[in-house]
Amino acid sequence: MMGKTHSAVGVASALAVNMILSKGEPSVLGIVSAVAVGSIGALLPDIDVSRSKSHNKVEKIITALIVTIIGLGAIDWLFSVGLLNKIMRVSSQYSAISGLLLLIGICGFGMRTKHRTFMHSLLGLFLTSVCVYMIAPFFVPYFVAGFLSHVGIDLLNRRHVHMLYPIHGKGICFGFQ
Repeated sequence: MMGKTHSAVGVASALAVNMILSKGEPSVLGIVSAVAVGSIGALLPDIDVSRSKSHNKVEKIITALIVTIIGLGAIDWLFSVGLLNKIMRVSSQYSAISGLLLLIGICGFGMRTKHRTFMHSLLGLFLTSVCVYMIAPFFVPYFVAGFLSHVGIDLLNRRHVHMLYPIHGKGICFGFQ
């Protein structure tokens, strides 16, 4: 599956979660968070693909994250969304920095595992979600929606997904493609 497809489905999934959480009255903060974090959650599992942009172009991902953070900061400042205030209110700086460093470490480990193993597993989802929680707890539903949408799409084709990693086994696939 192409990264663009994973991103689009991840964003759509996160926006659907936002509609549910906001009871049909989404805020600008919720929409911006859903789009940004849903996309990241949808692309992160493929960091284990040696030919993927997320594996070969880690510098571009870091640059994109910085641009995204600056962009979100600019949107927050221009439109008084309140995103940065909410992050600082619900998450200490120490926790956010620790979560980011742990996430980078987990991604580094994930880059060195076989495709569709750790970074597509429930363990990978749990560990990366804990990191996202440490950064900003209100991002977690959007991240999880994006991540699960990625794994869900991958389950549809003929290549197995090892969702119970590190338990060895054949993995799961539905073989529709």
